[in-house]
Amino acid sequence: MQMGSKGEEAQENENQVDTSYYDLHSENVQRKDTDETGPTKKHSCTDVICLVFFFLCLAAQSLIAILAFRHGDPRKLLKPTDYRGNLCGYGEMADKPYLFMFDLTACIRAGMSTLNKGCPTPQVCVEKCPTHRWSLIEAMARNIVGYETEDVSRSNMICTYGVNATNSTESIVNLVTSGKCAPYYTASHSTFGRCLPIGLGKNQSHTIGYVFVNRTLKELKSDDLKESEKSFLKYMQSLSNAKSVFADVIASWKWIVGLILLGAFVTFIYCFFIKYISKVGTKLIHSSVIVHLSVH
Repeated sequence: MQMGSKGEEAQENENQVDTSYYDLHSENVQRKDTDETGPTKKHSCTDVICLVFFFLCLAAQSLIAILAFRHGDPRKLLKPTDYRGNLCGYGEMADKPYLFMFDLTACIRAGMSTLNKGCPTPQVCVEKCPTHRWSLIEAMARNIVGYETEDVSRSNMICTYGVNATNSTESIVNLVTSGKCAPYYTASHSTFGRCLPIGLGKNQSHTIGYVFVNRTLKELKSDDLKESEKSFLKYMQSLSNAKSVFADVIASWKWIVGLILLGAFVTFIYCFFIKYISKVGTKLIHSSVIVHLSVH
């Protein structure tokens, strides 16, 4: 009987498991769990300063846009203006829709600055572009030989505002050299609202007239006008492109603002799903990655 009891005790000792290790480990785990507080329940913004600068930037841009539209005139980007800043075809110049330049060859002499500043020559609004040719030297020659009276020559002159060559006491030469009247012009047509020469042709170069350059009388050839016209057309083409963009923005600004607001709303919904609806957010992220890779 004693042998049997000892055997049973040995069997029980073998069946018992030493749980001291697990007890110690559980204490460590419990202690570790109590030490770690987990994710912060109350989050705070960490980019408040950047957000403030962002809204300040938006406010500054809005202020600049408001001042530009209130104190500026968008029509100046679309219509020609004279040397005083008047819009041809508007206001006081309502009956003068075309812009006439005294010396188109000034475009060539100005070089690349023409693209930034325009042609450095007096520019006035006129009722219509010239339909015939006129120059100072030819007018003086006609007066000398008696082919044309001085009054007729004066009536053909194109001058700045407030200067009437017919009633002026100044000589024709003084009116031209002082920059009050154009030294020459030729038959022209309207291009972008500007009077540009026509009928120069591709024939041999011929004399159009004479012009004063730095108080020196210079012969004006048809080739000079051709080159001037090319230079001016390049300037007008670059200006026309800018005008087209601006005109499109003015015409469709409501659509632009609406699409911006729609894009902001869609972006907000997208971020909302990603943050608060995990299942949908995960699918959105995966689909966005797939679409991005397929497009690129």
